[in-house]
Amino acid sequence: AGYVSFGRNRTRHLPFTGEIFELYVAPAHQGLGFGRRLFNVARRKLLAHGHSSTLVWALADNEPAIGFYSALGGVVIGEARENFGDRSLDRRAFGFVGA
Repeated sequence: AGYVSFGRNRTRHLPFTGEIFELYVAPAHQGLGFGRRLFNVARRKLLAHGHSSTLVWALADNEPAIGFYSALGGVVIGEARENFGDRSLDRRAFGFVGA
């Protein structure tokens, strides 16, 4: 139905120690709470390893992801542009602090 990958923050200039690299829920399972559960498990595991703050990136034009992270309490803390092959896309960074 989905997966999440996470670990130490790879973006050194942002003051967050943990990062959720990818969170995916198959379309047939979206809207059922799986994304929230995966996010919460990742945050708990990061916290257990000493990461009290977490960063997650979303493509700026991915409105469902932007809404999802905002609804979870994420605060936009930065923006960046990333090249994907011959395309350049905007990303937003969401920060989460505490449990």
